[in-house]
Amino acid sequence: MGIQILSPQLANQIAAGEVVERPASVVKELIENSLDAGATQIDVEIERGGSQLIRIRDNGSGISKAELGLALSRHATSKVATLLDLEQIMSLGFRGEALASISSVSRLTLTSKTQTQNEAWSALAEGRDMAVNIQPAAHPTGTCVEVADLFFNTPARRRFLRTDKTEYAHIDEVIRRVALSRFDVQIKLSHNGTLQRHYRIARNESGQHRRIAAICSKNFIDNAININADYDGIQLTGWLGLPTTARNQADMQYCYINGRMMRDKLINHAIRQAYTDKIPTDLYPAYVLYIQIDPKQVDVNVHPSKHEVRFHQARLVHDFIFQSLERSLQQGIEQQTLDSITDSELASSPTEPAGSERFDTAHSGADHSEADSFNTTAAEMVTNPLSQAAVSEVPVQQYQTKPAQPLSNSTDYDNTSLFNNLSEGAKKLFPGQTQPTRAQTQFLASNRTAKTETDKNLSAQMMQYKNLLQSDPSKQSIRAKHPSKNKEQTAEGINNDWQLVMPIAQAFILASWHDNLYLLKADELYGAALAAKLKNNYVQAQLISQPLLLPVAIKLNEQQSELLTDKRTCLNKLGIVTEENRNHALIVKKVPAMFRELDLARLIANWLTEYKLDDHALDDFPKQAAFLLTFKASQCQTLELEKIRPIFNEWKQFDPVTMQQWLLKHSKIIDISKVIGNW
Repeated sequence: MGIQILSPQLANQIAAGEVVERPASVVKELIENSLDAGATQIDVEIERGGSQLIRIRDNGSGISKAELGLALSRHATSKVATLLDLEQIMSLGFRGEALASISSVSRLTLTSKTQTQNEAWSALAEGRDMAVNIQPAAHPTGTCVEVADLFFNTPARRRFLRTDKTEYAHIDEVIRRVALSRFDVQIKLSHNGTLQRHYRIARNESGQHRRIAAICSKNFIDNAININADYDGIQLTGWLGLPTTARNQADMQYCYINGRMMRDKLINHAIRQAYTDKIPTDLYPAYVLYIQIDPKQVDVNVHPSKHEVRFHQARLVHDFIFQSLERSLQQGIEQQTLDSITDSELASSPTEPAGSERFDTAHSGADHSEADSFNTTAAEMVTNPLSQAAVSEVPVQQYQTKPAQPLSNSTDYDNTSLFNNLSEGAKKLFPGQTQPTRAQTQFLASNRTAKTETDKNLSAQMMQYKNLLQSDPSKQSIRAKHPSKNKEQTAEGINNDWQLVMPIAQAFILASWHDNLYLLKADELYGAALAAKLKNNYVQAQLISQPLLLPVAIKLNEQQSELLTDKRTCLNKLGIVTEENRNHALIVKKVPAMFRELDLARLIANWLTEYKLDDHALDDFPKQAAFLLTFKASQCQTLELEKIRPIFNEWKQFDPVTMQQWLLKHSKIIDISKVIGNW
């Protein structure tokens, strides 16, 4: 066969193979035309999954009579005119192929009216001969496109269509994606004459949440964090689902670039990377994200269905999305954990003991039941007096997490004082009680007597066991009598016995040294260890600043801008390289490795606000500035024991004397012998 030019009908049908994959493709192309025409109301009517009829009506600007026939021609569009327009595409459609391709494989009717016309006009085209017939019609301002008998003239394509239910499901998904991209547009979807979807215009945030909940479920919007980040002309907004919203399939992932629906591999990789180690590999994150970028920086003309794009600065876009989402996700997870802990504390501390009504109903009038209940309650409330005594040593009211209040200010926990402290709580189990029960009377009377020989023997045995654990009883006894001597130590191996035992009440760390226990504030310990490492690296000339993939911009207020030059000098000495731009914002370019994973914008902004320059600010190494910075760093993250232990062990190695002095100064010793001896 010789070379020949394809007929217009065959060329359109070949083009239709790229544009029209299934009825959902037709719906997508026609709705995008409606949005480009400025429509605020779009009605979509479907019959038999779209194979029989697709009717889309809008209230957009419409098409004039003179341009109706031209609109059905190939490569006819009003959206681009020059190469410059092609380089900065703002519209959803731009190739001018949709209507021509659709009309080549269906019976298409295009009815439209502009605001300036007195009547509407209709253009009819059938794929068989591509002839266009124009005639008057009745229609309000806007456009209506009817696509009937899809693929009637291409039986091979029609055989590949699935069931009506399946094809409608694909159309429904297209409508959902469009509805999430334009909250300012009302969209209705009907199938076989029945209204299936009605997305009303969302004029405020609550309206947007209702639409998202209708599309993505209420669970998603209740467990999603709001994203709002921008950098160098790129803006990222939307909602990011927490790990609890992860799904078994990728059916709740909506991403838009300049309002265009997108399934781009680069973006998907950045989002997936942000969820690394936060969800299992066999689950998929849920999100609704919007990316706004200069149209000149993105090429949307790289895929026939326009589902993929190409960025001029792909690495910058990838890293910006990854870092923004990872930081927001980490903060969201920490906040969710804090909220769940707060809720559990409230649930476990009711104003009236749980089950009191049930007890009254089941056991009223039974003395032996009252005695059993009283003893059980007392045992539950005095469980673990050692931990309560330890907590009472520290002014915990400075922290959000409040441990249980101690039963008494004294460390002498005899049974009489326990009963006095518990009597009010015990009375709550017996509403209306005015006289003590027989069990309560016996309990009080028995505790006025002296301790039995068994109690004394037990106390002696525990003290003897404690002495056996001591490595050097003679030195230990001296140390116990003169605790002030503990602060004057040398580095001859004495500090290597310090061990971190366990976290207490999420704000403290229990540490052991020889046979004593000490309570430390977790954030102060981590901050001090971090500051010591920072200083050691500085002295050893190992304080290396690593460049950030994306510099962090911090908008300064008047308080933060005060004495900024001297404060920047302190930051530079601490390995944080910054500069001030023309908009009086601080740009962070390099930081030491220990700060890379933190929220630098929040960390440095808080440091600038609270740091007051002192006489040592311009020293070779500003200690006060370093400690404030590391202390703020400790407050910017969740401090688990496994995160504190490595840097604590490093501190023991490179500066044991300073560590020993700091620990003894900032800790509360827990005297076990008192608790054991009087228990």
